Amino acid sequence: RKMGEETSSVDSASNANSRNENMVCGVVEGFYGRPWTTEQRKDLFQRMKKLGLNTYMYAPKDDYKHRAYWRELYTVEEAEHLTNLIQAAKENGVHFYYALSPGLDITYSNSKEVSCLKRKLEQVAQFGCSAFALLFDDIEPEISETDKEVFQSFAHAQVSVTNDVYQELNQPKFIFCPTEYCAARAVPNVQSSEYLNTIGLKLMPGIDIMWTGHKVISKTITVESIQELTEVLRRAPVLWDNLHANDYDQKRLFLGPYSGRSTDLVPHLRGVLSNPNCEYEANFVPIHTLAQWSKCNSDGKRDLNESVSADIRLETEGETEEVPSHMGPHAYHPRKALQAAMADWIPEFYRTKSAYGRLLSGAFLPGAPTGSQQAALLDDASFQPLSSELVNSLVQPTLEPMDCNTSPGASPRHVASKNAEEMQTEEAVPTEDSRQLTLEDVALLVDLFYLPFEHGHQGVAFLQEFHWLRSNGHLVWEGRKRGPPSEEEDAPAMAELEEWRKRAAKFDLMTQAVGRLFARLTFVPNRSLFYDLYPYIWDIKGVISLLNSYVKWIGFSKGLQGSLCQWGARAMAFTVVGLQLNFSVFLPLESVSDLFLYKPPESSKQQDVYHTPLPPNGRASDL
Repeated sequence: RKMGEETSSVDSASNANSRNENMVCGVVEGFYGRPWTTEQRKDLFQRMKKLGLNTYMYAPKDDYKHRAYWRELYTVEEAEHLTNLIQAAKENGVHFYYALSPGLDITYSNSKEVSCLKRKLEQVAQFGCSAFALLFDDIEPEISETDKEVFQSFAHAQVSVTNDVYQELNQPKFIFCPTEYCAARAVPNVQSSEYLNTIGLKLMPGIDIMWTGHKVISKTITVESIQELTEVLRRAPVLWDNLHANDYDQKRLFLGPYSGRSTDLVPHLRGVLSNPNCEYEANFVPIHTLAQWSKCNSDGKRDLNESVSADIRLETEGETEEVPSHMGPHAYHPRKALQAAMADWIPEFYRTKSAYGRLLSGAFLPGAPTGSQQAALLDDASFQPLSSELVNSLVQPTLEPMDCNTSPGASPRHVASKNAEEMQTEEAVPTEDSRQLTLEDVALLVDLFYLPFEHGHQGVAFLQEFHWLRSNGHLVWEGRKRGPPSEEEDAPAMAELEEWRKRAAKFDLMTQAVGRLFARLTFVPNRSLFYDLYPYIWDIKGVISLLNSYVKWIGFSKGLQGSLCQWGARAMAFTVVGLQLNFSVFLPLESVSDLFLYKPPESSKQQDVYHTPLPPNGRASDL
């Protein structure tokens, strides 16, 4: 049928189902940062087979033979590992796309350069690979003076090389990633872009083209935008989806469901490849929900209109978006998909699995960006994550047990004051049940690290409760100042004070739930999964504990400074960045990094004891 022609719902469903058989759907390992290991990739193939996903693209930006040193051929050892990886993909019914990114320094008009590119891909073809990709993303849209003498434009140069390589390889499965890979990068726009129109017209029709949506990280992708792009490219695009990518901020993780993309897109796409979190084990829910989405042909009716902005949704009292009670078997709803994914994720925590790779030193990690900086990253289509280091992701070095520093010989001694009372506690004996991770724990984990443009419901609840407690902290001070209630007119004020105390107790319970989640995670047998999540849950646990301590300080303080009281007058406006940054807005800090910059109070020093000799008679009363 022609583009834009209306069809019935039955036709749409049949189109979606028939398209699913040929649809490219799976994962692209295309992020900046440390690549996944060979064992993790093999584990991914097995997982994809269970979920019905059919495509994996090998494109780790910091694998040096993929991008920086793309001309270098693989060694015998590397070839063996890559051959085994391609074979593992085939055994699980996964199409293995091998991608190269030569755009940083290739001379398009140099026949030796093109021959080098062909030789590299032909070598990989000998390993059993039958699908390839050339990526020209994140490079300067300029060609050298030498190339300008041969090619009319940047687009003509890329098309010439790509078509040549495609034909040399006998026209296999092939994907091309353009330099203008999102609407925000199209000059001046998608329809009028000379670059995109040239690519669509000149690139051979058997070559698929990748697209990320309106921006590098697209909140939503509409059918209309894809139809417009299809007309320009003269083919349906393969979506390179960065919804769950976190390589631009090492403080954020995205565990939420695949959303913001209507299932009406399915008939209009050649495929979808998710470029997920750098941490392999954190991608269970993103990949699981993508697989569910790809098999659906309708959307579950949402309680909130799609056009409602995220900022407004964050201020709707944290109400859960209920899953419609009546949904067809092929209807997709993010919350329903999330519930199914979480239920399947829990057994993964109890698979016995060792941690892969090595730990990076803390000094290597940069400080967290401020809220404004992070929002700019999401809004700016031209950002490029900073690479950490170039590595070889095919051949892993032999790992030795990690050396640990011994405990310090002595710790600062604590001297109790005369008024101090010893806290009475019961000895906690952990039981098997107390260590067992529950569905509620996993739901909390996902809500704390949801999506780039949306917090999870429990994350919003933390923000709202703390904002209310901080804004109404004056009720505690006024209640103490007022003293015991003596008249009936004090009853409303006492009711307000009681509400504050109840909500403070509720916030304390919420904080305990985060601590319980962290404690239970430490006992899971899947150490690979635990260590991927550990830095993030440790960070959020520390920040929330600090907030809870601040609430308790308000509850027990004798008065609040004027500047603190004035904070309550500020309107609550949640910027959709990490929860840690949102929390920092409520504290007297320039940024969340300041939480750990200030020097802690000096530990108490041992009091000096002076000994005075007794007089000869031995009686102290004579001194």
